[in-house]
Amino acid sequence: MDNSFIALKTIDLLKKRYFNQIRSILTKIKPIAKEFNNKEYIEPYNIILAASDIYYHENYHSDIMAYILENKRNTLKYFIEYINGLSDMPKINENNYLLDTEIIREENKIDILIRDLTSLHCIIVENKINNAGDMPRQLPRYYLTCIEKGYTVDRILYYSLDGEKRPEKPTWTDKDLQLGLDSKIVFGAAANGEKTDYVNAFLIKCKSNTDNEQEKAFYCQYIDLLEYLRRNQMDYQLMEKFYKEMLNMEQYSSALSIRDMLNDFIEFRRNRIHNEFLNNHSPFEKISPYSANTIFEYIRDIDPKEHIKLDIVSEQNQTKIEFWIQDQKVKSDLIKNILKKIGEDDNFTKEEMNSYVKTFKFPEEDELMYKYIKKLLLLLEKNKDTINK
Repeated sequence: MDNSFIALKTIDLLKKRYFNQIRSILTKIKPIAKEFNNKEYIEPYNIILAASDIYYHENYHSDIMAYILENKRNTLKYFIEYINGLSDMPKINENNYLLDTEIIREENKIDILIRDLTSLHCIIVENKINNAGDMPRQLPRYYLTCIEKGYTVDRILYYSLDGEKRPEKPTWTDKDLQLGLDSKIVFGAAANGEKTDYVNAFLIKCKSNTDNEQEKAFYCQYIDLLEYLRRNQMDYQLMEKFYKEMLNMEQYSSALSIRDMLNDFIEFRRNRIHNEFLNNHSPFEKISPYSANTIFEYIRDIDPKEHIKLDIVSEQNQTKIEFWIQDQKVKSDLIKNILKKIGEDDNFTKEEMNSYVKTFKFPEEDELMYKYIKKLLLLLEKNKDTINK
C-alpha cells in the first residue's frame, strides 16, 4: 500500500471526523502563515549599515538618542511623551524640563542623563538595546548618585530592543530594594511594532514635525535601521502567535494531521499525474512514477538511439516539466530542434544542451500544467514524423 493511498484514506477520515477542527485551525493560522511567508528581511539601503558594524554597539544608539535630544530641543517634549506612554505612573511634568535642561552622556557611567539645573528634576536612561547584562547594583547606584546631588529622579527608562528585558537584582542590597525603584522604572522598546515603541511614539513624531529635509532623512535612516534590527524578534512574535493557537489540543491534533497529509502530498501529486496520463502518453513509449517525478520515456519515432525523456517533477511550490535526453549520444541540441519544430522553444528555458525546463506554480497553475502536458504530447505526436526527417 503506497503512501498516496494512505494519504487519500487519511483525507477521507479527516473529512468525516475532523473537518470542523481543520477548518477552524486553517482560519486561525492563515493570517499567521501569510505573515510568516511574506516576511522578507532585505537589508535597507542605509548609510548607517554601509558605514560599519558600529550600529551593533549600545554606545552608538545612546549617541544617536542623545544627539537628537541635544540638537533638536523641541524633541525633548516628544521623548517625555514617549516615556509617559510606557506606564500608568503619574506623568512626568514637562515644565520641569523647560528652563536649563542638559543632556549628559556617560557621566558617572549613566548612559544618558536628562537633568534640569533649575528644577533639579532628572530622567535616567539605561540602554540595553543589545541585551547587555547589568553591572552590580547598577540602577540603585545611578539613582543614589542623582539623589545625593539634590535631584528628583522622575523616571528610569530601561531601554531594550523589544522592551522585554528586566533589571538584574541579585546584587541589590536590602537598602537598594527599599528604595522603591519599581515605582520609577519603565521599560521601553526601541522597535517591537507597538504604537508605544521608540520608533512609533518618538522618531516618527519627530520626523512628522519637521520641515527640514535633512532631519527627515536622518530619522528615516535610523527608523529603517531599528526595524531591520528587530527582524529576529519578528520571527519570535509570529511563532508566539502560532504557539498560542497550538495550546488547544484539538487544534494541535488537527495541525499534526495536516502535517502528515502534506508529507505525503508530493507523492500523491506525482501519482495523480501518472494516473492522468497512464493510457494517454503517446508518443512516449512508457510512463512511470519515480521519487517525486512522473517520467515519460523514449520517442523512438523521433530518434531510436536516444533516451528522450519528459520528467514532471512535483515540488512544494511548483511543478517542473523537464524535457531532456539521458546519457545523450547525439552531438547536436536535439531537444532544442524538437521544440522549434513544434513551436514551443520560447516556452522552455535551457539548462544545458538537450535539457530544457518549463515551470508552473503550485497550486495556482496546476490545472494549466495538466492542459499544457496534453498540448505538448499532442504536438509531439502530430509532428514526430516531420521532426524525424
